Amino acid sequence: MTDKEKFLGNVETITDSTFHVIDLIGVNHKPHTFTIGPRHVAYASKYCGGMLGEDVMRKVPCAAKRCKLSYDEHTYDMVLFLRLKRNLSQNEAKQILMEIIEEAKKLNVRLDGFTFVESDGNYRIGGEND
Repeated sequence: MTDKEKFLGNVETITDSTFHVIDLIGVNHKPHTFTIGPRHVAYASKYCGGMLGEDVMRKVPCAAKRCKLSYDEHTYDMVLFLRLKRNLSQNEAKQILMEIIEEAKKLNVRLDGFTFVESDGNYRIGGEND
């Protein structure tokens, strides 16, 4: 089980009756997503037993046309996608989101923010009991 899988499982427990956990996804890639090309495959084959890991990306620059940037010069945000299962007060939502942030820190999982996906029941955060 990866750290991401463990994190998502723990978040499912934290959000049991409040949010449906969709996924933890990289978004807002700048200047674009890092592109793997033939040079990466050749390097991995020659020096890394064929494994296309992060070490290969750090050794060989991006393969996108006219992009010579390193792996570290390509940035993105890690965002947890959630869907409400019911209406929540702002205080209740804040408490749950803070628990998720603490869980990410505990497991050393990168979490830059949250995205809320429209629910079938038109549930909302806010209103009474805030």
